[in-house]
Amino acid sequence: MVFMKDEDKTPAKALRKNSAGGGVADKLGNTYELSWAVHHALQCIQDERRAITLEDLDPDLSDGSEFTFVDERGTVVVTQVKRQHSINDHWTVAALRSRGIFAAAARHVTNGREYHFSSMTPCGRLRVLSEWARQSTDVNQFIRHQLTDQLGPAFDELSAPDIFGSAEGAWQVIRGMWFEVGDEQQLVRTNAMFAATVLEGAAAPLLPVAVGAVLLNNLRKRLTRRELLDELASYGIYARQAAAKRTAYDEIHAATTSWRRTVERELLTPAIPRAESVDLVELLGRTRLALVVGSGGGGKSSVVYQAVRVLESRGAEVLAFRLDRRGAFSSTAELGAQLGLTSSPVASLRMAADGRDAFLVIDQLDAVSLVSGRLSERYDVIEDLIYEATAVEGVKVILVCRLFDVENDHRIRKLDARMDVERLTIGPLPEDAVNGAIEAMDIDPTVLTSSQKQLLSSPLNLVLLESVANQPGALNFNSRGSLFEAFWQRKRQTINVYRPEVRFNDVLARIANAASDQQALSVGIEILDAEDYIKDAQVLASEQILAIDGDRVSFFHETFFDYTFARQWLTRGQSMIEFLCAQEQELFRRAQVRQILELLRERDPVRFRTEVEAILTESSIRIHIKETVMIVFANVSDPTDEDLDLVIRFNAGDSTLMRRLWQRIARPSWFEVVYRRGLIETWLDSSDQILRDRGITWLTNAAPPRPHAECAASGRARPD
Repeated sequence: MVFMKDEDKTPAKALRKNSAGGGVADKLGNTYELSWAVHHALQCIQDERRAITLEDLDPDLSDGSEFTFVDERGTVVVTQVKRQHSINDHWTVAALRSRGIFAAAARHVTNGREYHFSSMTPCGRLRVLSEWARQSTDVNQFIRHQLTDQLGPAFDELSAPDIFGSAEGAWQVIRGMWFEVGDEQQLVRTNAMFAATVLEGAAAPLLPVAVGAVLLNNLRKRLTRRELLDELASYGIYARQAAAKRTAYDEIHAATTSWRRTVERELLTPAIPRAESVDLVELLGRTRLALVVGSGGGGKSSVVYQAVRVLESRGAEVLAFRLDRRGAFSSTAELGAQLGLTSSPVASLRMAADGRDAFLVIDQLDAVSLVSGRLSERYDVIEDLIYEATAVEGVKVILVCRLFDVENDHRIRKLDARMDVERLTIGPLPEDAVNGAIEAMDIDPTVLTSSQKQLLSSPLNLVLLESVANQPGALNFNSRGSLFEAFWQRKRQTINVYRPEVRFNDVLARIANAASDQQALSVGIEILDAEDYIKDAQVLASEQILAIDGDRVSFFHETFFDYTFARQWLTRGQSMIEFLCAQEQELFRRAQVRQILELLRERDPVRFRTEVEAILTESSIRIHIKETVMIVFANVSDPTDEDLDLVIRFNAGDSTLMRRLWQRIARPSWFEVVYRRGLIETWLDSSDQILRDRGITWLTNAAPPRPHAECAASGRARPD
């Protein structure tokens, strides 16, 4: 097939001509089958040991396949592409058998080849079966240890006489089968990104079109890197030069250095070595997608920071950035531009790596979660970015996210459930590490209460304490809020000594209010233009209170933004009902509501209860805000009789919310105040089954361990 006339083969011009207005190149370059072939052809351009043949002349090779691919090991891979199953949303064993897929796979696998089946429609259990079959040494081990009840029926179908004839035959063949799923438009975009890392001479979307043209003009010919580049040269397209790779390297280095500085602002001096960083490096040796989770302020970024240093010491290239410091972006290319990259993050990273191992670190993934509500509409772009990274070779991804968001955002939960994702959970700091850090501040760890030590098992809280450790009353803290307050006062006093003209409170309030209004964690630096606030902000940034990255400004940590907003909100003389009803009650407000209530609890417990009761009983407040309020209320460390009175009053209201509130507070911290009131005995003795169930729940979930003798004296059985 001829793609275009010789006279049309001018650099880029011919490609534009044929890709515009529904031309031949556009139709062919975007067909699903050809897109898969282009993807493999680009791999050949990347590695001269590989080769591709579209529609092989050898009938033994072309039977049941679109193209043949030889990888760097010399292994022959045949690929069959079926765009989609027109009837179902997944391929069944019967549907694939009727199309001759298994018969073709058996012939190729028996002859020592790999057989790949690529489609937009997933194969579900077949993909899992093939992956697990490759992990077993024989069919008996596979059946005994890996064949689950869910997978069993599919394997039985494969073992039937009309497919593979036996369990041994089924196991042997599916070990040599790969089931690949790829969305058509996503594959086109990925090919453009991939092509831009190895080729130049035309716009990125046109590069795969040219590769497709070369394939179609050379049907049944074996093409390696040399032949592909020779053909592409007639279109003015060549292999990327060293200068482009050097530019990408410099851009990647600058972006990662910026990320590194943001993490260093939150590190102790000296830093605490984290054992989890070693675990992360080991985990990356067996997976391409690692999800690092933990609590807010729990040191996730510092663990990744230490792991990145190890990876870089081994010669790897790393691109790391945090999502909470980004502005609006609607594509991976726009995100790349925000990071100062010429191309999308994956394309730039692969060019910079130039064949070396490459790692993409996406920090603060929770910034795009539905739960945080900060940048949730941009999650789709991050999903595209993850797809791009996993669709090309040599790139591994580290995602960093709060555990709360993983558990409560269905999109991130789905990502976590993927078979190719491995999770690493970052726990609290061990006691010896906490004691060592406290001693380095010249503080005797033995003078701290157990609750204070528990607070300091969070690295962020240790950083806050370190900043005020040499001040009088440094140990008079009982919450993160009181640590933030001490941090605030210390920084204001420090700045006042050498720059008394700096408008400390005004700058922080201006940024916090702008971020709240825009529902973003960072805002454009132009909000500081009025009255020349930028000079003051630069001083605060030098004290590591603010972070100025390019044209955006943010707080050094997300939780400090919430604290700052709550602190200045208390001066408004406004009720929370007024605050919430003055605007849309978006998910973004949840963190602000949580911080305001926590601050009120410390400073004005009476108003705290007033605000809680008002929100829970106000019909105009959305349920997700009420859920947040109940969580904060249930987590008070030392509930009082007045707190319990609020719950009892609320008991007469909405029955659904009432039940949720009783469930929330069924915990040891609330047990004593509820027990003293005699409520548990009343519930257990009630004729109402709901109340009896509540009493049992409290004894089971909330009651602290009690000696047998005490339980016997009470006349009730000891809960086990």
